[in-house]
Formats: sequence, C-alpha cells, structure tokens
Amino acid sequence: MGLAYNTYLNSSKIYGCKTCKAHLANHEDIISRNFRGQHGKAYLFHNVVNIETGPPNERNMTTGRHVVRDITCRQCKETVGWKYDKAYESSEKYKEGKFILEAELLCVIWISDTWALTAFLGGPDTAFDHDKGKVEITWTPLEHADDSKTLAQHDMM
Repeated sequence: MGLAYNTYLNSSKIYGCKTCKAHLANHEDIISRNFRGQHGKAYLFHNVVNIETGPPNERNMTTGRHVVRDITCRQCKETVGWKYDKAYESSEKYKEGKFILEAELLCVIWISDTWALTAFLGGPDTAFDHDKGKVEITWTPLEHADDSKTLAQHDMM
C-alpha cells in the first residue's frame, strides 16, 4: 500500500472535514440541501474527494430502503456521511452513486488568491450560535498558512 495523497479542490467555496480541514467537496457539486442525517442537516453531492468507503449495507431510511456505504475522511478517519449504492424505489434512483455529507461534520472553506477563511457549520464543540447567527471563523493568509488566527465570533446573517 502506497502513500495516499489528498486532492486539493480549486473552488472559491469548499466543504471540508470539520476535524482535519481536508477538502471534501466543491459547493458547485451540491445537488440538494434538503436532506437529514444522523446529526441533522445534510447535503447531497455529485462528487466528493479524500474519502474512504466502508462495506455496503442495507438501511431503511425515511425515503425507503437503500444500500449505502459509510464514508470517512481519508486523512483523519472521521465519518462524514454516506454513499448511496442502490435505491429500491424508482423515485429514489437519482441518489445512486451520490454522496451525503452531514453539515454537523463539515467546515466551509472560502479561498481567494491571497487568503483562506474557514467557518464551522455548527455543533456543540464549535463556536456557532444558532440563535444569534454567529460562527467562529479562522482566517489564514496563504503566505502564512501555519500562522492561522482565530477571529472572534462574527455575524453570518
């Protein structure tokens, strides 16, 4: 087994692993934001990167029976969602080969030519305040990527 290299996405808005910040998906690859996972809100994506898939298993979900595989971040091994292998209902076939990423397990990374900004989407161990619309943001000038500065809470509304 050789080295596993991470894929770095080239987009202005990227969804990453909340634990290690590895890039997972481009914002443009979202099919739907109208999904629920074990941790709440979830997104359906065309494509994701830097993941490993578990073995297939059948699950009864709110939309019917599916064969799915849990997906984990390749870098830190944290579960981030699942992949749909098979849908038994004809109305659900569009999900086959697609990926669910759970918002609770993600961060959002905004990138420009000179800076990167990371925002955590929420959860008990982040600084996101659902009632006040605030989120903890980390700003990193790209020339000093190891010198991240965490900014105080900022309004996201």
